[in-house]
Amino acid sequence: MNPQSVKSDPSCHLARPLGALSGWQERRAKAYMLHDLSRSLRVSEIAEHCNLSRSHFSRAFKIVTGCSPQEWMLKMKIDKAKGLLLTSMAITEIVYECGFSDHSHFTRTFGRLVGMPPKIWRQAMCRARVAVVDADVWQLSDGLLNSTMGKRLTELRP
Repeated sequence: MNPQSVKSDPSCHLARPLGALSGWQERRAKAYMLHDLSRSLRVSEIAEHCNLSRSHFSRAFKIVTGCSPQEWMLKMKIDKAKGLLLTSMAITEIVYECGFSDHSHFTRTFGRLVGMPPKIWRQAMCRARVAVVDADVWQLSDGLLNSTMGKRLTELRP
């Protein structure tokens, strides 16, 4: 029996798998990557912050997160882009704010991960927000509002 198998207890649900990053390494790596998504990081830089070699860090990170450090960062950039697309910020500004080299690279990556181009996604989200607001107004007009506005909305209801 080797020493590592003695230390790992498979019945313990809180234990991390062998070869995975420790909790502090995972937190440090993710914080370092999220600190400034607009710049490009090398995996060796992140690994250095965790006191690991580049290859060991990459394997250990994938065990913990299920994806490589590059994939994880790309997903975080797309999540940030989604948040910015909900604002009135221009897509070209979002491209550089999220660290993409150009508009076409952003559009291809966004489409691959989300399933639709950023402009279509933004329009769909705006329509969904309007539908939610309209539904809330109609729900309020069904009897929760007793003001003149509520009565007027009820009159306008189809």
